[in-house]
Amino acid sequence: SPLDIGPRAGDAPVAAALAAQGEPLFKAKGCTACHAYGKRLTGPDLKGVTRRRTAQWMEQQILHPEIMVKQDPLSRELFAEYNLQMANQGLTPDEAKAIIEYFKKLDQEAEAKGELAAQK
Repeated sequence: SPLDIGPRAGDAPVAAALAAQGEPLFKAKGCTACHAYGKRLTGPDLKGVTRRRTAQWMEQQILHPEIMVKQDPLSRELFAEYNLQMANQGLTPDEAKAIIEYFKKLDQEAEAKGELAAQK
């Protein structure tokens, strides 16, 4: 995917204030209906997502999932695997960035506990 080239989202330091905004957004926007951290639901397990994907790819997937599934090979692969189209929750770019920071925080905490292999 052209959007998934370069440093992984989790390579950058966590913006704590944004991460704090991201957690309630993730829950309030209904993301938890399909996604969990450390567990597969109807959508992919999000544990380690910031080590697998770039921030740019994640933001576009959050903001424009209906476009991504048509144009992005990774998004198409996920659609084929889960047989489920990610819903567009109408988030703003700032809200998407806050949710990504929340995921970075979770991944960083999991790495610190030895639950997720640190990537260098």
